[in-house]
Amino acid sequence: MSAESSAAVLGLVGDLAARSLAEPGCVGYEIFESVDGPTQLVLVERYVDRAALDAHTRSAHYQELVAERIRPLLTDRQVHFLEAVDVGQSDLDNG
Repeated sequence: MSAESSAAVLGLVGDLAARSLAEPGCVGYEIFESVDGPTQLVLVERYVDRAALDAHTRSAHYQELVAERIRPLLTDRQVHFLEAVDVGQSDLDNG
């Protein structure tokens, strides 16, 4: 996103985070900004399962905020779907 649009995007993302956390399947929502400047954000969203994530992307607030208002302000967007890896406590203790 451009420096000019960063404040608008942050405001919209703040609203999106609050609405997303109110969803029954959302268990976490974190917003990170690059230390090099406000034009790069990373959103880390956690959902109980893929069905909860799918419900999120179909929600009215997602369509309004992300599809209609945030995406047009972005110059680049990458989405990565990740799953937690359980390495077990014994693996950490033996590290």
